[in-house]
Amino acid sequence: MEEEHLRNCPKADDLASGLRKFPLPYTWMNSPDLNQPGAWNVSAPTTKKLPTGEVLQGSKTYESFMRFFTTFDITPAQLREKAFQRLNNLYNKVKSSRA
Repeated sequence: MEEEHLRNCPKADDLASGLRKFPLPYTWMNSPDLNQPGAWNVSAPTTKKLPTGEVLQGSKTYESFMRFFTTFDITPAQLREKAFQRLNNLYNKVKSSRA
């Protein structure tokens, strides 16, 4: 199982964070020496489907997860905007306290 997982999973720093870019277009192949960088195996594209045949789309998956992890009826874009507003408010408080 460990080798199968490592063979197909790129390191986190090779991907942008979040689900937006999932599913991946190709499988990832680590080098035989796991200390060396791996590479996308362009000769092995993924199906981008679940075994049931359902097409995966990362952004839609994230949107469906939100209803389980938030108490608000909010879209990902609205949540992002609120997060940036909060971040700016906190940043301004820190700046004013240092003056």
